[in-house]
Amino acid sequence: MTIYHLQLRPNVNEAINAETLALDHFERLSKAEIRRLPVSVDQYPRPLEEIFEIECQEAEESRLIVEGDLRRVDYLAAAHQQGEFRVLGDAGNFVAAGMRGGSLVVNGSVGDFLAAPIGSRKSGMSGGEIRVSGTAGNYAAHRMRRGTILIRGGAGKHLAASMVAGTVMVDHCDAGLAIGMKRGSIVMHQPPNSACTESPRLSSPHSFTPNFLRLFRSPEIAAFIRPVIAANAHRIRADLTLGGQGEIIFP
Repeated sequence: MTIYHLQLRPNVNEAINAETLALDHFERLSKAEIRRLPVSVDQYPRPLEEIFEIECQEAEESRLIVEGDLRRVDYLAAAHQQGEFRVLGDAGNFVAAGMRGGSLVVNGSVGDFLAAPIGSRKSGMSGGEIRVSGTAGNYAAHRMRRGTILIRGGAGKHLAASMVAGTVMVDHCDAGLAIGMKRGSIVMHQPPNSACTESPRLSSPHSFTPNFLRLFRSPEIAAFIRPVIAANAHRIRADLTLGGQGEIIFP
């Protein structure tokens, strides 16, 4: 097992597509092959070692760590499916797009389309767990099918648009909440504002006891949802135009 640590080199300011940075792929490559792995930089391929400083260290469990000011790096942890992917710093768009399993931890904020579909695929995240310490941009959890997302800060517009299943936990969000949501749960630290709730797509709030939240065993997630469980929780059904089987839970 190996820990792969990639540190973004200084003065790298181009747009980077990080789709090739996959833990399961790294484990099939030699160190020399990893260094030569092509990465799209301003749509031109360049060897990974020209963009990142690379360290490989033996460990009990494999992990991929990417560190730096990664706001111009898109598709980090795209299609991630096993082990832990850790991002140290703010990241760009399409983080965890098409994620299928494993875990992603972001010590920072992410751009638009967190856990959304990748490429032409119709479904977004279909498994695994994401924990973001900062904020997320627009269209987080777009077309999400399964898994758990924790966003400790706020999310932008259109959170959980066309969501099919899964659980999203977030402090607060902007307008356009749960448009086209079919099923799944959104758990919020704060009641949604009027920009989110003044829509015929959403039901009126009613009292609700969210016992299922007690099933989450991750210490970080359990700590986040504890105030919601302890409060007199409320639930809004969404999207009523599609049957209203989704739910928004808040204190």
